[in-house]
Amino acid sequence: MARRAGVDFAWMDDEEFMKESVRLNTEQINRMMAVAGKNRYADLEKLINTRIYNAATDEEKIDMMDEINRDYSRAWSYEGTNLAPHTVELCKILNEIYEARKKED
Repeated sequence: MARRAGVDFAWMDDEEFMKESVRLNTEQINRMMAVAGKNRYADLEKLINTRIYNAATDEEKIDMMDEINRDYSRAWSYEGTNLAPHTVELCKILNEIYEARKKED
């Protein structure tokens, strides 16, 4: 999946690494959230400047915003056929973890 989206790291071919659970530390989570936050803000800004949004009822506006929020609530998500920017950041973080473990071995 990720390769089709233009992301390819060595850890993606390591079956053992792919099977295990990896816990992110606070800094790593913050990195992902920073990327997601910037993009979410930009998406919401685009939304509130549309005619459809401005003509919508309050409930419809909430639904539109919730739909954008759902796009950022999963660590692994796509924008069309590409990985979402926060997912790309997650891949980079996983690569850092993978490479650090390889050095330890």
